[in-house]
Amino acid sequence: MAETRQQGQSWPERLFGRNLRFGTNLLIAAIAVLGIIAVVEAISLRHSHRFDLTANKRYSLSPQSQQLLAELPQPVKASAFYQDAQTGRESAKDLLDQYAYYGKQFTYEFIDPDRNPGLAKRYGITSYGTIVLESGEKEEKVLTADEENLTNALLKIIREGKKVVVFLDGHGEHSLNNTEREGYSEAKRAIESQNYLVKSLSLLTEGKLPDDTSILIIAGPRKDLLDPELAEITRFIERGGKVMFLLDPEGPQGLAKYLADYGIQVEEGVVVDPVSRMFGMDYLTPVVSSYEEHPITKNFEVASFFPLALSVKTTEKMPERVSSQVLARTSPNSWLERGQEERQGIARGEGRLAFNEGVDAKGPVPVAALATVTMRRDGSTDKDPKKARIVVFGDSDFASNNYLNLSGNRDLFLNTVSWLAEEENLIAIRPKDSGSSFTPVTASQERLIFWLAMIVLPAIVLGSGVGTYMWRRQSG
Repeated sequence: MAETRQQGQSWPERLFGRNLRFGTNLLIAAIAVLGIIAVVEAISLRHSHRFDLTANKRYSLSPQSQQLLAELPQPVKASAFYQDAQTGRESAKDLLDQYAYYGKQFTYEFIDPDRNPGLAKRYGITSYGTIVLESGEKEEKVLTADEENLTNALLKIIREGKKVVVFLDGHGEHSLNNTEREGYSEAKRAIESQNYLVKSLSLLTEGKLPDDTSILIIAGPRKDLLDPELAEITRFIERGGKVMFLLDPEGPQGLAKYLADYGIQVEEGVVVDPVSRMFGMDYLTPVVSSYEEHPITKNFEVASFFPLALSVKTTEKMPERVSSQVLARTSPNSWLERGQEERQGIARGEGRLAFNEGVDAKGPVPVAALATVTMRRDGSTDKDPKKARIVVFGDSDFASNNYLNLSGNRDLFLNTVSWLAEEENLIAIRPKDSGSSFTPVTASQERLIFWLAMIVLPAIVLGSGVGTYMWRRQSG
């Protein structure tokens, strides 16, 4: 019978027998696995997604860069001039990969300047590691391959012209040239990095604002503006101008009366916030973490700090052609200190900080508000008339050199500039510092670490050992 069964088999079956069937099944399974891998790879290429699990998202582009890349109006090409084995080439490639991932119109290539001296001469390359961005006839060089420099260069080549930001001078305002704590030199640099032209001007000497003024910023005046100056600002607003006021407690009262005509009420007093002590600040540096729905604060989830702030809110009766809203508030534990004697004591560093029912205003306290003013168009049928924009902050120090880079202050300030410039596509969280993250340890945390490491943990280990020894002794 065994002989008959062998005679009925084909020669491959007689030659290989069971091994043939096993090998065939293995081959089919291998082909199926390879097919699945190929399909998965094809899907991942068309629908890829990145995950950044680092604490400060150091390997992800900021929301501003992502938004800018997603809305590129025309193709942008980056030429990176690196030697093949140059230090920093791989990190630059990783960065450019992210830009190409978020921007469908963004492409790049690496060029070795030693092997391509003609191209290096054509682009004027004088140092290795230079990245050249091109779009149309515009060209911009980036000497340091990081997100801040690359995004700022991207802004320069896609924006038509430069908008002018004018800081008012002559009333004790923060100076753009002052590099000390109270100065605004960092604010100037931050605005210029967004490709704006920044300058200061005194209406007392010039008489009028330049015709090319896009935004007027009045940062912490210590003296009242004269009537002719206010009249010129009114003319600027009536032409659709954009103005930012940054006011302080105990400042001049003239601007408070002026802003009431635009639906914004400035209240006397100073904001007190006990929560600030949790962040290493004093009670007079309120934490601002509650923002109203608005393009300036869209997806804004980071706190900002307003040292020595007053209250800014909307008026109960809204003037004609004006719409206004509160932009930011302090914490519920804060209050507006209205008592004159208490405020004077606070200014001298004396007295006890306590909420006085019936005198002080309980928080959250509004510390920023804005207004839009519809232009008069007599006989016009425009469906979308031009509108002036006004933003008022109850503090000017939050944008000073000492506080601008604290938490969300810088982004809040620059987002406001972008909204006033009618460039909402630039409103987002700005590029982050790619350096290492360091969190200082407080004295109480040091004591806790000491007790845990030197006392509690050794005591637990010793107790476990003694307990195990006693249990075994009793069991034995």
